[in-house]
This record gives sequence, C-alpha cells and structure tokens, in this order.
Amino acid sequence: MRKGRDIVGEMPDQLRMRQVLEAIKQLSEEDQQVLRDALRNIRSETPGIIVRVDDLEAEENPDECMGELIHGFIDLNLSLTAGKTKIVTSVFHEGYTQDSTIRLLYNPRFKEFLFPLH
Repeated sequence: MRKGRDIVGEMPDQLRMRQVLEAIKQLSEEDQQVLRDALRNIRSETPGIIVRVDDLEAEENPDECMGELIHGFIDLNLSLTAGKTKIVTSVFHEGYTQDSTIRLLYNPRFKEFLFPLH
C-alpha cells in the first residue's frame, strides 16, 4: 500500500483542502461551470473528491467568485464516502475502480478526477 506524504505539520484534511484548491484554480471557466453543475446534481453515493489536474500551468488567476464552489467542493470531499463501483452523475460519463481508487472521467475534456476510498 502507498501512503501519501503530508507537508510537515499539515493535517490530512488541510492537505486535501489545499490540493483541491490548487487543482480548481487550474480549471478553465468552462470546466469550472461543469464542476458547479456537477455539485448541484451530486448524489449521496458519490464519493469524497480529490482532484488531480495533469496539465498544470504556472499561470495564477485568483477568482473571488470561486469561494462558494471551493467550499462546496471541500464539504463534499470531507462528508461523502465511496461505496459503489460504478458512479453516474450529470458530469461523469464513466467510472471504474482501480486498486484503492475510484477513477471517474468527465466531459468535456476528460480530465481525471481521483477519488480515494475512505
């Protein structure tokens, strides 16, 4: 089993929040809207969320209206657990389990979202 390394002094939930925040900053406005729509349509069986964005750019673009999205994303991340091998929401077009991870692909650009099982 592989364990993630935490930054010294950072609790796992704080690390997760920071990862989510950094990943969301990298999404285009169109993708942010896709994510907002997904959060509005999320179901209780949807697992907690950690995001990995593969093509990170150095560009920093802070956006104040992201606050509500980020809080919703983090709350979802901390409160929901995974329990199914196939997940369907308005945003995800396919999902499957791989080792201890549920991996979901979403439209329109099929960036990968990684969901650790709790």
